Amino acid sequence: MINNNPLISVITPTYNSQDHLAECLDSLFNQKFKSFEHIVIDSLSSDKTLQIIKNKKKTKIINKKSNIYEAYNIAIEKSNGKYIFILNSDDKLDQDAFSNFYEEYKKNKDIDLFSSIGVEFQDNINNILRIRKFTEAKLFQKGIIKFKSQSILGCYIKKDIYKKLNYFNTTLSISSDKDFLIKMALMNLKVFNINHNSYFIRSHGKSMTFGNSSKEKLLEAIRQNFIITNLYSKNVKIPLGVKYFCCLILIYRNIQDIKINFKVGIIKKIIKIFKLVPIFFLLSIYFIRIKVYEKLI
Repeated sequence: MINNNPLISVITPTYNSQDHLAECLDSLFNQKFKSFEHIVIDSLSSDKTLQIIKNKKKTKIINKKSNIYEAYNIAIEKSNGKYIFILNSDDKLDQDAFSNFYEEYKKNKDIDLFSSIGVEFQDNINNILRIRKFTEAKLFQKGIIKFKSQSILGCYIKKDIYKKLNYFNTTLSISSDKDFLIKMALMNLKVFNINHNSYFIRSHGKSMTFGNSSKEKLLEAIRQNFIITNLYSKNVKIPLGVKYFCCLILIYRNIQDIKINFKVGIIKKIIKIFKLVPIFFLLSIYFIRIKVYEKLI
């Protein structure tokens, strides 16, 4: 039975996702807290993805060819929950994830965004690569996103926020989530961080955002991050070269996220240069970014 009045709408985009999908869905439907609906938007998979999904009778399936951000938007618009939670098809949840969210929600029902701790792993959850913590609430509320990778994964965001921001910008096929995070930060939202390892992110070289590793994907990521930086700093006088450098540093800090295989000589040289950049210069770029966001709010 599908829950028509859930607290949480769980969104899962799929495309030929058979490898880890069953494990992902098991972690979802084994949650102790049950007031959620699950919406899968499948981009016309040709493997056993749909067969695996159909074994879960509580899942609503939408079949539509789309990129990952188009998929998010379509599913969010069709959702009924108060909060949107994105669960990618190769990731998994701790069985207490939703229960921990609900306990905090009962105390803070006016919160716009609840975040939890993400654990990035490889092969199995005992092989931990890193821990992802969302920006501290006070910094986020001031409209400042810290100079490191941020993610909507593991976050419970009010559906009304997506509506107000007109959902994800689908023209940014790689960096739309970062664009969305900045727009949320500028709204001065009420944010609460749940101190629990809830969301487990599988690290590998294959994803709906990037597909196979390529130089072209890296360059497109750099281009899109420059567009975002330029867009949100248009009222601040910052040299063009500094803007480019901000974007390149952002890509460097997100290498593990985008899963790019650096085989091209020029890319290797860029990375070596970044590793030689003095710490004080990186910090200066960090504070420039903070000033950009401070000017906007």
